[in-house]
Amino acid sequence: MRRWTGLVAGVCVVLLAACASARGVVPPRASRSVSATPAPDFTLTDQFGHRQTLSNFRGRTVLLTFVDSTCTTICPLTAQLMWQAKQDVGARRPVELLAVNANPRSTSVSAVRRWSVRHRMLRRWLFLTGSPEELRSVWRSYGIEAKVVHGEVDHTAVIYLIDPAGRVRAAFPIAERSGIGAEARTIADAVQAAAA
Repeated sequence: MRRWTGLVAGVCVVLLAACASARGVVPPRASRSVSATPAPDFTLTDQFGHRQTLSNFRGRTVLLTFVDSTCTTICPLTAQLMWQAKQDVGARRPVELLAVNANPRSTSVSAVRRWSVRHRMLRRWLFLTGSPEELRSVWRSYGIEAKVVHGEVDHTAVIYLIDPAGRVRAAFPIAERSGIGAEARTIADAVQAAAA
């Protein structure tokens, strides 16, 4: 666990992004490789009320991110980026899209369902939530900072690539500089390489 925390801390130290705005955060441009560290397992509840365990997705590539269930700025772009990357990969490689709620104040199943409907992701991904304690445990395992600052949720903005063997292969900072299309292609290329 210490090895994982150190790797993630190095990747995530500069990735704290505000969902309410991008006020001054400049994420790095490129993805960072993570040395095939086993992805910490967890069980949370999806937008349909079903319990989901990360290890149940072994055999498939997973893109995992953290989304504020009330965000209307950065998080919808993250969802769009993930969906575009999955489209770029195509049907030849199964890719599961998972998001973990990063809002410690809005943790209900109805909140993640409402967000998924509003942003056209209801049947495109699983948006997972749980009690604040369950969520904090997952955040800690993945080096995610999530906190309320001046009434807004600030959280680490990153997409993790987990290979079919359940290992974290890369972490992609959410960086809008190159545009959704270019970033989606970068992630899709990494998905292809991880599944090979």
